[in-house]
Amino acid sequence: SIAGEVETAKYELSPDKIIRVMILNDRPPKLDVVVILNFEASKAFAALTKENIGNKLEIIFRGKVMTKAVVRDEIERGSIGVLTTTNKEEALSLVRELLP
Repeated sequence: SIAGEVETAKYELSPDKIIRVMILNDRPPKLDVVVILNFEASKAFAALTKENIGNKLEIIFRGKVMTKAVVRDEIERGSIGVLTTTNKEEALSLVRELLP
């Protein structure tokens, strides 16, 4: 890659990797949609984030980029914030889309 260019890693999220989807309301008026990964997916996501500290990471679901950010640390806890919004209907719609 070109010097100074940040690489982009991709993580394919799929219903079989998800054990729970939650809407957190601990930062009103913002709502955070959070996906909890199963054990295998959590390990893979931790390895991917560890390998890509300092790089961009895209979370992709059904061919669509849901969120992207620069990886600052390894993410070992198996939870991914996929949306922050103030629109309750948008959050609920995404939860329905993510659940298998």
